[in-house]
Amino acid sequence: MKSKNKWIAPALTSLALGATLLGCSKEGGYSSPNAGVLAPVVDPASINLRIDVWGPHGTSAGVSFNTQPDGNAAIWMRANQSLDGNDSVITMDGVPLHSAISGPHITADIPAIFYGKAGTHILHIITKRGTVSIQSNDVTFVVK
Repeated sequence: MKSKNKWIAPALTSLALGATLLGCSKEGGYSSPNAGVLAPVVDPASINLRIDVWGPHGTSAGVSFNTQPDGNAAIWMRANQSLDGNDSVITMDGVPLHSAISGPHITADIPAIFYGKAGTHILHIITKRGTVSIQSNDVTFVVK
């Protein structure tokens, strides 16, 4: 992996009454000072940014996967084109994840809040091209 994103810095924390994603509004929208980097999003078909393969496709609730030396769970993807390590990121349910890129390969740490309970999560790759952000096709991660 060649580069870590310098423009993605969402923080995750647990609160007494539940987990809240910092950098996200109550309505679920992304509200970081860097939010402008993620918009406007161009239709992926116009640029042809596509996730070809990814893994894992899911896990059981509360069970970590692809556990890394630092203890974090991780997901990997391969895009149909090479990505810029400074301008690309994996998002899960619209939340940018700490990602690392090498050519068409991208990995991201998955915070436990995403696999703590059953549900289906939508993943994308978003890459910045000039002043616009391009979003890939949807893929899913299922927690049973």
